[in-house]
Amino acid sequence: MLTGSAIYYPPVPYTGDIPGGLETNRTITVRGFIPENATRFEINLTVGNNIALHLNSHMKPQRYLVYNYYLNGTWGAEKNDLPFNPFQLGQYFEILICCDRHKFKVYTSGRHLFNLAHHYALTRQICTLEIKGDVTLSYINY
Repeated sequence: MLTGSAIYYPPVPYTGDIPGGLETNRTITVRGFIPENATRFEINLTVGNNIALHLNSHMKPQRYLVYNYYLNGTWGAEKNDLPFNPFQLGQYFEILICCDRHKFKVYTSGRHLFNLAHHYALTRQICTLEIKGDVTLSYINY
């Protein structure tokens, strides 16, 4: 059962406040559709000018997924070690971003995708979700 603040069919680019900030044991759900002509889209969890989680799905000319963080003017080591990009042209998707005490756990279509240690002791400071690029959103739940 989904609970929390739900938003249906938000426009892209999307920027929204995470009610109360991101707490431990909180999950953000994003559902949408990737058009046939998409080249890329990204999802960011931000703290002011910092990005606690950056997920960037490239569709064309090559399909790959990278994830990272941006802290105090410096990018962390970019991760692109996934064996596949689960996001497909012309397909619907669901992504879950779960926050625990030490890391983000990211899932797509019920399948674990990756973990990324977060760099904020106070995860409640993570208060904004941004989504931009070639994607149509149908649902966001905080």
